[in-house]
Amino acid sequence: MSNRFKLIGSLPNGTPHVIYEAHDKGILFHEDPTTNLLAVGNRGGGKSLILRMDAHMRALSVPGCNIILIRKTLKDLQKSHFIDLDKEMALLGGYFHHTNYIAHYPNGSKLFFSYVGHDTDSMNLLSAQFLALYVDEISVIPWEYFLKLSISVRVVKGSGHKAVVRAATNPLGESAVEVNKYFITKAVDPEEDDDYIPEEWGHIRINMEDNPYLDLVQYRKRFAGLSDHVKRAWLDGEFMDEAGLFDFHPSKSGLPYHVINELPTVNCKPIVEHYW
Repeated sequence: MSNRFKLIGSLPNGTPHVIYEAHDKGILFHEDPTTNLLAVGNRGGGKSLILRMDAHMRALSVPGCNIILIRKTLKDLQKSHFIDLDKEMALLGGYFHHTNYIAHYPNGSKLFFSYVGHDTDSMNLLSAQFLALYVDEISVIPWEYFLKLSISVRVVKGSGHKAVVRAATNPLGESAVEVNKYFITKAVDPEEDDDYIPEEWGHIRINMEDNPYLDLVQYRKRFAGLSDHVKRAWLDGEFMDEAGLFDFHPSKSGLPYHVINELPTVNCKPIVEHYW
């Protein structure tokens, strides 16, 4: 697979510098035309980097556009996307404004960074219009906040552009059930959401094993001591419902493993009784 997704900037002396080169799963994510697309998997796959680089490339491809990338809190942004942003924007010929959290590109495009830890945060963004919405760690963000923000993703009729949502997550968080249902299993009841169109939602699984730059042997040791619930999400990439009584672990039939179709029997007699 040829790598068409390489982001190249310029050093102060004009020398070209490779900022990012997508690995195989990253290429699949960047070229997928699905309207609402999720990168999902265990930790260490580089999903957050892929998300930010996709935003950079989209901003540079559409002059004058507005794009937004969100996480749950400002601290989350500071510990992840903001670390290398100054350097990246300088290499791209733009700059990052640290007061209003906006990255400015030389073609007039803007990448807004925001957070939605409270409902007022998401409501404050509703009047804006964005070509693309990027949601990092979508499973830890209340699903209602995400739906409200999605309303701001729109384009002018006849523009020739397509408004999209791009998200990334580890399969653990308060919205894990909804994320799994909308992006992956597509088991949305029409009575629950009659506007849902399955063909417009999709996912690409990106795991630590897909990241050629990660030392897997050393990284796997960091998971020692974690609870089984968290380890299965962060290491094995299984969807977990933090608020659920049972682990949310779908079987091949689509049902969680704790759901049984019939009672077990011994000598044709049930070994479990139930009462209504």
